[in-house]
Amino acid sequence: MFNQGVGTNVTAEDDFEDLISAEYGLLFQCTPEGESYYIFSEVAKSMVNKMPNEKFITIPAGEYFFRQDERKRIADAREIFAEQIAGKDTYMIAELEEPMLSKTKLSQPVYELRLIAPQ
Repeated sequence: MFNQGVGTNVTAEDDFEDLISAEYGLLFQCTPEGESYYIFSEVAKSMVNKMPNEKFITIPAGEYFFRQDERKRIADAREIFAEQIAGKDTYMIAELEEPMLSKTKLSQPVYELRLIAPQ
């Protein structure tokens, strides 16, 4: 049995590099209203208008604190970035799997935590 879905077509205006180099992972968002976890995938700007029914969170451009590890650490992210988030009630932490950064083998990916917080 197949599921029917709505797809988008890649056109000549789309930047192919943006489409194939998308990052993905887990996103922890902390706001005064509460905390949320999301699964995320980077979406090329050229594709956003082609998916009008989707909900998007825009992550601001900037310089981020990050940490790389050989195991998932998003559950420990508050302790890892305690100094940087002290006194802040709004921030996001993304955890990405980076298989190409492994020093030994592809079967042992490197996980990267990125702190996204207002300066």
